[in-house]
Amino acid sequence: MTRMTPQHYAIALDALLAERDVDEHTSILTAFVNVLVIDGMTNRIEEILSVFQSFCDTRTHTVSARVVSRTPLSSEMRTDIIAYVKERTASSAVRLIETIDHDTLGGMRLTYEHRILDATIRTRLNALSHALYA
Repeated sequence: MTRMTPQHYAIALDALLAERDVDEHTSILTAFVNVLVIDGMTNRIEEILSVFQSFCDTRTHTVSARVVSRTPLSSEMRTDIIAYVKERTASSAVRLIETIDHDTLGGMRLTYEHRILDATIRTRLNALSHALYA
C-alpha cells in the first residue's frame, strides 16, 4: 500500500472542506486530525497545513509576505508593505507575517513569492565594504 504524502492529505482536506457547509468544518477538522494521529502523520502537520494554505491562497489570490526586522512595524509601515506587495503581485490580499529578529541591526528584509528585498543595515554595510575594497 502506498503511503500518503502531506500533499495528499492537504488535497483531501481541501476537497472535504470545499464540499461542506461552514458549520460542518469543526467536525471535519476533528476527524481529519484523528486520521493524522491514526496514520502517524502528526509530525508532518506543519507541512500538510502549509500545502493546504497554498491551495487556499491560490483560490483567494492571496500572497504571503514575511518581514524580518529588529522592532515591530508601525501600522503605517504595515499598510505600505501590503500595498507594495499587492502592486507587485497583482494579488487581491496579502498575509503579512512579521518576525522580530534581535540579531538584525536595523532595517528590514521582505520576502514574498520568490523575491527577497533586503534593506537591513548589515546588508548595506556589507555592500559598502565591498565597494570600498573592490
